[in-house]
Amino acid sequence: MDNAPVILTMHFDAPVSKVWKALTNKEQMKEWYFDVQDYELEPGKEFHFYEPGGTSYLHQCRILEVIPEKRFSHTWAYPKFSSGETTLTWDLEAEGNGTKLTLTHAGIENLAAAGEAFSKASFTEGWKGFELGLRHFLDRPEGLGTLKFNVNINSTPEKIWSLMWDKAGYSQWTKPFNPGSSISGKIEQGGRVHFLSAEGDGMYSDVDTYVPNFYIAFKHIGNIKDFKEQPVDEDTKKWSGCIETYTLYPNGKGGSTLNVKVDVGPAHYDMMNEAFTKSLQALKEMAEQ
Repeated sequence: MDNAPVILTMHFDAPVSKVWKALTNKEQMKEWYFDVQDYELEPGKEFHFYEPGGTSYLHQCRILEVIPEKRFSHTWAYPKFSSGETTLTWDLEAEGNGTKLTLTHAGIENLAAAGEAFSKASFTEGWKGFELGLRHFLDRPEGLGTLKFNVNINSTPEKIWSLMWDKAGYSQWTKPFNPGSSISGKIEQGGRVHFLSAEGDGMYSDVDTYVPNFYIAFKHIGNIKDFKEQPVDEDTKKWSGCIETYTLYPNGKGGSTLNVKVDVGPAHYDMMNEAFTKSLQALKEMAEQ
């Protein structure tokens, strides 16, 4: 058995004080991490939370150590699935005007009896996703907010994933955005993707993180006109680099919970909210057939 901890080292172009606040302030945590209601930043205090949009995976944590702007450490357990306990530690170090952040998740072998969903490989991929979420939160273009959606779907992650990114399936569930919506390009790590209307206008994006049947993050780059990528101009710079993510969690009841986050500016908030709400309902109906 591999008892070595998961260790991820991250580098951010943000001061330690900003990264520390993102890690320990519950209002900021809710933006990129988990929505934790019973949280107090004090050694010995316990806090609890579920996966976004679900109630299958209760997380139970107890704060072990708090050294402001240097270290935050707490236990990490799943009492519904295992009596085992792990330890999560965030260490921060200034690098000029930026921050080196080291995440150490130790004791994962204590959850072995809970199954593959609690394996070292699963946690490694999960923390990579949260690294992107934190990076996105710290780097998000000024003036943008994040729309969040959670949809419970009585279907498997594999079927939902296929419908989302298969060309025919994508054109169906995204009709509320545009009746002729289409997707082209490579849905893979580092792939370039075009999101298009029937007229050939739209947006080009890079696949920043890709874990099949679980997680994908698109980094939106620029506009497309007449099927051609356009240079990033001053207006495009206001949103270029924003992120759109999709995460699928098994809900423990034979179905799945789809969590979607998308950056959007105030002028498009209502339109995007309505279109995503209708599109995700269409995806749910397709997947449950």
